[in-house]
Formats: sequence, C-alpha cells, structure tokens
Amino acid sequence: MTLRRWAAGAGILVLTGAIGACGNADPDTDAASASTPASGVESPTTSPPGATPSATPGGSEATDDKLLSGTRRITIVRTEGFESGLSLLDGGNLAEVDDDSGRQVFVPTPLDGGTFQIKAYQSGGTGSPVCWQVTDAQPAKIEGATCAADEQKQQLNINKAEGAEGLYYIGHGSATLQHSSTEGLVVVDSGDDAVRHTFRFNDTGAAPEQG
Repeated sequence: MTLRRWAAGAGILVLTGAIGACGNADPDTDAASASTPASGVESPTTSPPGATPSATPGGSEATDDKLLSGTRRITIVRTEGFESGLSLLDGGNLAEVDDDSGRQVFVPTPLDGGTFQIKAYQSGGTGSPVCWQVTDAQPAKIEGATCAADEQKQQLNINKAEGAEGLYYIGHGSATLQHSSTEGLVVVDSGDDAVRHTFRFNDTGAAPEQG
C-alpha cells in the first residue's frame, strides 16, 4: 500500500513539472512566429486590367509611329465599342455611330511640344478638314472647330498602349477620352488608378494633300 501511494505521488510531481515547462515558453518567440507568413512572400499588388499606357496621360510620347506622322488617314474605333466607329457629327460632337454619318476620316498631325491635332475629313478624305476641339462643357466633350495649331483646346495627347498593336489613349492635359453610358464620349480626369479606354487606329491610306 505504501509503495502504491509513493508511485502515485511521483506521477503527480512529473505531470506538474511538465505543465510548468509549457507555461515558461517565450511569448515573444511565439508572436514572431505567428506574424511571419508561412511562404515568406508578400501578397501581390493588382494592376488595372487592359493595356498599359507607355506615357503619362498629361503628355504625348515622342514617336516615329507612321499613324501619328500626319501622313496617314485613319478611322478610330473604341476598343470596347467595336461595332461602332468614331464620327465628328456635323454641327455636333464626337460620337460613336454605326452608319456613314459625319466625318469619320481622321489625320493625327504632330504639333510642337509633343501634342497633336486630329483633323477630321468627310468620307474618302474629301473637303477641307475641321479639327477636334475640347469643349468647356461639364463633362467636356469633343466638337469640330476651324483648325488652329495655336489653339490650346486642339492640342491633344496621343499615347500608344503597350503590348497592344494599334491601340492608343487620347487625352487633353491630365484628362482622357472616355465613354460614359449616359453622356457618350467625354474628356474627363479619370485618375492614375482608373482603367482608361483605348482606341484602335485603322490605317486607311495616305492623308489628303489639302489641310
């Protein structure tokens, strides 16, 4: 009987010692282990989908792109609106159409300072051009005006989208040409992190000699 009591007491002492050892674990070490990701890799930073502009919206890039040389005429289609082309409507604003109304032949022409005029012609590149000009409306839009290279509202930015042949961003100052479901094509400051609309430039031949 005495021997059994002694063995039971020894067992209790051993169990008590083990519990005490667990209670003496270093809390700082445990906290450090918990705060370190198992993989050691930071979470990736996501980027807006779509093509990346090769220059900031506030200024056009220097380029030898023939479509921006003033020697080629083009049609323009918003990438997300592939069923409609851009047209500078007579007496109206720049819009997307699915017919032959307005002026749909454009010639981006380089200006001093890295900006561009976009000249608009009638079908086939006929007649005298008018130029895209940013309006004072809110939101701002594009209207047709007599071409004047020194008119600041006609000095547009055109930047190629990286990784996408034939796609460009169009803007004015820090604002870019965007499509609004309620306002149509507008020129707005979309912010650095916003997804900006791209436009496809389709080469249709040599630019008209006049204008």
